[in-house]
Amino acid sequence: MTLKDLKLKFQKKQSSSTSSSVGELIKETASDEVEETEVTLTEEDEAFYGYNTFDDVPSTPTVTPKDSVDKYGYNTPTTSTFEDSDNKYGYNTYEEGVPPPPCTPNTPKMSRRSSLKGSSPTPRQFRRHSLTFSSNVVVATIIPTPELAKKKSLWFEDKDYEKMHKKIHLIAERAQEGEGHKYCTRGLENIIRGGSQIRKYAAWDAVLDEQEYQIQSGAEFYDEDALSRSYRVVCEESRAQAAMRALQDQKEAAEYLSEKPRRSRRSSIM
Repeated sequence: MTLKDLKLKFQKKQSSSTSSSVGELIKETASDEVEETEVTLTEEDEAFYGYNTFDDVPSTPTVTPKDSVDKYGYNTPTTSTFEDSDNKYGYNTYEEGVPPPPCTPNTPKMSRRSSLKGSSPTPRQFRRHSLTFSSNVVVATIIPTPELAKKKSLWFEDKDYEKMHKKIHLIAERAQEGEGHKYCTRGLENIIRGGSQIRKYAAWDAVLDEQEYQIQSGAEFYDEDALSRSYRVVCEESRAQAAMRALQDQKEAAEYLSEKPRRSRRSSIM
């Protein structure tokens, strides 16, 4: 309301009743102003937008679309639908005023270890190590690898094999003459004993003869046990000689080991 309208109303009131005071006129104009500025809306707008909630008259509840209720869960009851979870984890206990049950873990709690020095209940034990140096200095001279031997001496040539062959036969001849105790004849049995070559071929012939007999008898497969028996019969003499040599070697090795401490004792005394 403008000042001009206020003046017009004041003149009308003054002409109608001169006995009214200025204070009453101001109250009337204020009430008229409130009545003129009040905006009236429809009930649907008030319910949808929530206007006029300050009035004493209770307003209608807010209407929520059905799809929004189904989608977002509006206007759902306060009680939880998951009763098992509520009872297990203690939800919604604030509504009934009952405190949640105490936590009972399944696994035992591990005691915390502090990183401070000396806080561990079982201190680690360290082994003490000591290092000492010998006062005697020993220096050993080592020949360089290129100076150990010449390249020609590292490989056997034809003339070397010829020399070894001659030396072997010379030792075998001396052993047959009765001087074998001076030389080691191990591995030279086929040369010293003239019948060794004959015994070897006899063993071969025994195996071949047994195979031919099995073929002529119509056997589809070779009898390995029969072949082994034929070979064992022919090699009986060689097996006996090998057993005798093994026993002799055992005896000589025992004598050598028993004499070795004596020799070392003599050398230490000297």
